[in-house]
Amino acid sequence: MSCLTIAQFEDILTEQLEWPSPVAVLATDSLRDDLGLDSMRLIHLLLHLELEHGLVIPDKHMSALPKMRVEELMSVLQEVIHD
Repeated sequence: MSCLTIAQFEDILTEQLEWPSPVAVLATDSLRDDLGLDSMRLIHLLLHLELEHGLVIPDKHMSALPKMRVEELMSVLQEVIHD
């Protein structure tokens, strides 16, 4: 499987998490502060990534997830794909 693109990530936000923002997602956006993903939306995102894309975020990255930028999440997902 190849890594998700930012456009695909934005599609997940709008279609699966009902993310209401009309602004495009940027690589430098913070998941919590810029995109407004609260803990419940982050859990929903994790479940979607695992069930629909087979991508499981390693435990060592979980505590940093709310503070991650989109580009950091993409990097973690890339690591998962290559492991």
